[in-house]
Amino acid sequence: EKLVVYFTLLCVFSIMFLGIYIYNSSYNAVVDRTSNQLTSVREFKKHQVEMFFNDRLRDLQFLQKSFHFNDLTVQSIDDQQVIQILLRSDYYSFVSYYCLSTQTVSVISKDSTSQSKVREMTDSTKIFASILSLMSPSKKTIISDYKEIFNTPTLLVSAPCYDDKGKAIGLMSLAIPCDVINKLIFVNTSLSGMGYSGESYIVGSDFLMRSQSRFDSTSVMKKIVKTAQSIDAFKSKNGVKKDKDYRGIDVLSSYSYLKIPDLKWALLVEIDLKELINPVHQQRNDILTIIALVSIVVLILAFFISYKITVPLVNLSKVALELSYGKYGRTLPVTSNDEIGELTESFNIMSTRIKEQTSEIIEREKRLDRFYEATKDGIIIHDMLAPLLVNKGLAKLTQY
Repeated sequence: EKLVVYFTLLCVFSIMFLGIYIYNSSYNAVVDRTSNQLTSVREFKKHQVEMFFNDRLRDLQFLQKSFHFNDLTVQSIDDQQVIQILLRSDYYSFVSYYCLSTQTVSVISKDSTSQSKVREMTDSTKIFASILSLMSPSKKTIISDYKEIFNTPTLLVSAPCYDDKGKAIGLMSLAIPCDVINKLIFVNTSLSGMGYSGESYIVGSDFLMRSQSRFDSTSVMKKIVKTAQSIDAFKSKNGVKKDKDYRGIDVLSSYSYLKIPDLKWALLVEIDLKELINPVHQQRNDILTIIALVSIVVLILAFFISYKITVPLVNLSKVALELSYGKYGRTLPVTSNDEIGELTESFNIMSTRIKEQTSEIIEREKRLDRFYEATKDGIIIHDMLAPLLVNKGLAKLTQY
């Protein structure tokens, strides 16, 4: 029984040790691989976003050079093909001009037929006035964070307009709706390489989302993401971390600070740890199944092996016990050529010799008995004068 237990425990502990090593190695390998994958997606999207805003700044500079702003009117803007080309790009929802003298905002946007349409904006003049107040001789362009314009979060890429004398007379702005940023960042399919729970999104320095969450379509400028990884993004600029996300779910997150002029944004690319380590858990379950099956096989093999080892020993023990009771000459069949077979053979030789020697001793004792009984001399065998044995001759002589 001990041999069976020892064999089984040795095998089970060996497989468990190997299984733990494989599990940890697989877990670390999956985490490292996914970290690299998330970082690759993060760097790709970061480059996309940063290049997007650089292109928008170039569009604005091109737009500035295309107009003479000395006596700018809405009609003169509407007649320009440059604005129509920009509006057809789908990057802009409208192009606006804020006139400093009249403090009015003219908006050029597309209608349902994709044609340019001019209208006045009366409820957002303060927004453009505040943007213009931030301009300085050293700051020719500015990107404003999301403003609520036409009931939609909108980014404004703006530049001042000057007359021939270099005096600021207004502000030209390109409006970028949040849907455009969502197209760059949003992930909503497992075919993107982000699985069923992976997502990427942008967070501002106020920890409000600047792009749509995969799990909440109304998250822009509403969902607060004050997590450990978003805080680190504004401190250490970039990194990878396992922590809880804004939903309270454990995720693996790759984060980075975005280098966009005037915007304090951070990009986060995340995937649920549960989905990430699900294959590793499946492997763990397979290992446990293998341990159970191997344990059964080893238990059976250990029983037969220990039976082969212990049965000859048990038989030797029984025959040795019979030998101690005087049953000499018992032998056992030699069933193997190993050490147990040699031990059995040695025992058989010993048992045979004991029987032969015992027979000789018995025969000698019989001869001595006959000699003692036949002699007329009195014989006494003693131990330090303590009588042990006397013959009939002594009894006849002494009458005792």
